[in-house]
Parts: sequence; C-alpha cells; structure tokens
Amino acid sequence: MNGGIGLGPTDFVSMIGRSHLDLNGKKLTLKKSIIDSGGKIQFIRLAAGELIIEDSKGGGEIVGVNKVTKRYMRLIDVVAGAKLTLNSGRLYLETTPDNSVPNATICSMGTVEINGGTVSISKFDGQDEATGDVNMQNFALQTIYSVDDCYTLINGGTFDGRVLLNAVAKASGVADNVITGGDFKKSIYIQKDKDVT
Repeated sequence: MNGGIGLGPTDFVSMIGRSHLDLNGKKLTLKKSIIDSGGKIQFIRLAAGELIIEDSKGGGEIVGVNKVTKRYMRLIDVVAGAKLTLNSGRLYLETTPDNSVPNATICSMGTVEINGGTVSISKFDGQDEATGDVNMQNFALQTIYSVDDCYTLINGGTFDGRVLLNAVAKASGVADNVITGGDFKKSIYIQKDKDVT
C-alpha cells in the first residue's frame, strides 16, 4: 500500500468485523471528484465491528482528498454500534475552498478511542471558522448527538482541527465523552442535546 485510490461517484471503502490496519510507514490517499445524487459522503464507512489503526514504522497516514464542489465529506464515518481505535499514524482530510461544511476527518455515531496519532483537517477557505454556526465548521473529530450509544475516549493524540463532542443526559457518573490526554491545536466544543434533559 503506497499510493492513491480514485473512488467512483458511488464508491466508498466499507469495513465490517474486527480489522487491524498497520500503516507500516506508508501513505494511503483516497480521492473523490464526483458524487452522484444520493452518493455516499464518506471515504471509509465503519459499518459494524471494530477498526484498529496504528503505524508501526512512523510517517504512515490515510489522506482523503475531497475535490467535489458544494458537497461535504467525511474521511471515516463510524456508524452506531461500531468502534474506531487510533493508536498511531495520521488521519487527514483535505477539502477544496468551495466544499460545503461541515466536513469531518472522523464523524461518529458509534465509539471512538484515540490513544495516539494525529487527526487533522484542512482549513475552510483558509479560515479556522467557516461560519458563525458552531455546527457548520470543519472538524478533526465530530460526534453526532441524539445517539444514545455514542461514546468518545481520548487518551492521547494530536488534534489539528476543531473537535465537537455531543453529550446526551445519562445517569450520574456516566459520561459520553472522556478526555484524559491529547494535544488540541484548536477549540473543543461540548454540545448538549437540547431535546434530552
């Protein structure tokens, strides 16, 4: 693995089951330039099970290049019930200035555990803030609220891009998001689901 893969207008990489990906110092580039109406908005979709990403040699990365105009994109989409674990390596989403927002390197309705590595995203039209709306930004990590089993654990890693974590009211002592470490280069937003008290 050392090159680019051009994905067609309806194509994406689907992951099911438990998979371990060692980047082994290599760079994997996924590119999108056309999306059919109703086409998928992610490069990688973790539909079920767990994907564990690490880089045993250093310098390894997965890069998504979104060249579709007026369309938002996610590098990795974690579906409810699935889990993504990043131990090392770099995940990066590159967008063009005329992409719609919000774009996200990782967008999760499931479980995300970050123990190391880097999660980053390009700036929107060269700006850190795309709009005045918190929900309409580019995010290194974005969780989707109103999903009861959405959980994020950040033990380490570097985040070069905004992080949006959504919280749903739970029992006392139970948290949707736990941060014990990490290097955050941009803002962290915690957003409460207004429909749940």
